[in-house]
Amino acid sequence: DGPQTLFLVGLPGSGMDLLESVLLPHPDICTLGESPNLIQTRQALQHLICKTTPQSQDWDWCSDTTPKLARAARHAYFNLLPADKIGNAGIAIDKLPQNLFEMGFARMILPEARFVFLMHHPLDLGLTLFASHFHSGHSYSHQLDWIGQMIRTSYAALDDYIPKLDTRLRLQ
Repeated sequence: DGPQTLFLVGLPGSGMDLLESVLLPHPDICTLGESPNLIQTRQALQHLICKTTPQSQDWDWCSDTTPKLARAARHAYFNLLPADKIGNAGIAIDKLPQNLFEMGFARMILPEARFVFLMHHPLDLGLTLFASHFHSGHSYSHQLDWIGQMIRTSYAALDDYIPKLDTRLRLQ
């Protein structure tokens, strides 16, 4: 019901734009850019489940996700994809950096999805983030201690996802 999705994840400045530009000339590949579709789909499903079953922990709603609800979320995700960008492409690249924290949800609704986590040395990445002067979406990049915390949090999430995603996740 949609193209296979390749998620390029990591922190801004880790090389997602470069890898995307290398892959895009292939005729079977299209890009969604930094699409918020995955986050919007998760928020909608989470809201739906939490409305009917109150949860005590942030991710408890996942255990109440039935296969039928996961399929509905999958369809909702694909319905958010712009048809003019997809065309007949077999693979769609989604490179929103925040998807780093959504890989488990993506696997739940898109079991065939693949992930590439782009890595840089933390000091190099921290300097890049601090010097980039992002206007929105990355407010942590304005303070060095926040950058350090975000890098540690990102790599902790990666450590959690490695055994869960197995061969679906490539570290680059």
